[in-house]
Amino acid sequence: MKIEVGSITIPEFHDSLRQLSGHPLTDEEIDAAWIAMLGDIPAYKLELILALCKQYNVLLLSNTNAIHWEWSVKNCFSYKGHTVSDFFNKIYLSYELHMLKPNDDIYKYVL
Repeated sequence: MKIEVGSITIPEFHDSLRQLSGHPLTDEEIDAAWIAMLGDIPAYKLELILALCKQYNVLLLSNTNAIHWEWSVKNCFSYKGHTVSDFFNKIYLSYELHMLKPNDDIYKYVL
């Protein structure tokens, strides 16, 4: 999707969904519906990532978009006083890189 590869802006995404739906949806309504598909990250997984960071160089490579990422940073990675940078040494996001998994270009970029 164009939003995951960063080829459209968030306002363009909102406008396209309003047009597709035929309803005058607000940005907030669109974002709430878009975010509704996300789930939480269980605490045991967050604890595991924190433990791994003590011994390994932990990277995140994610197909995501700005709306989902901002929500995830605030709601999933603000765990026990931590921030997202405590969980990963480096973060690679598809919408910033303009590339998607499973295409090899994104893996070559990370390597």
